[in-house]
Amino acid sequence: MKKLVLFDLDGTLTRSDTLLDFFKYVKGTLGYYIGMFIISPYLILYKLKLYPNWKAKEKALTYFLGGRTQEEVQVLGRQFAVEIIPELLRPRGLQKLNEHIEAGDTVVLVSASCEQWVEPLAHQWGVDSICTRLQVIDGKITGTIEGRNNYGPEKANRVREKFNLENYQEIIAYGDSRGDREMFELSTHHFYKPF
Repeated sequence: MKKLVLFDLDGTLTRSDTLLDFFKYVKGTLGYYIGMFIISPYLILYKLKLYPNWKAKEKALTYFLGGRTQEEVQVLGRQFAVEIIPELLRPRGLQKLNEHIEAGDTVVLVSASCEQWVEPLAHQWGVDSICTRLQVIDGKITGTIEGRNNYGPEKANRVREKFNLENYQEIIAYGDSRGDREMFELSTHHFYKPF
């Protein structure tokens, strides 16, 4: 029986949001808190539902990563995937992920976090990934999202683009937030906050 298994990363497989953890990794703890203070007006507006998720995210990406070279951010992302993410993982989530891999299921990390660390992490595990991509101009990260933020409806759209869902007898999804709802709607079975 052919299975497609979709795992959200942040809050589902990990105990925290890897985007924020990556900002801290890049800037250090003090630099992270200074940056969060500087962009806090946008974060407050987002929390009050007066500013869209993707725009607040772009403000943060621009502050923390804008102007850095693509190569530098890719190196940092690979290091972060190896050095930091293992400490953030939920043991039961990792166990379930490994069970699906060992069963020969098609396993995909479907994340709103960025390709710079999601793709190296997926590569380590030997699974596929669908994640947010960052715009690069003249070899530098701008802080703008390329295309759409991989959140909510976009998760479902990107899964449909990448896979012919009719080829799978079962589609299983694991997630922990509103951003996973449309991905759940694609599935035959889904698990909310499972680990």
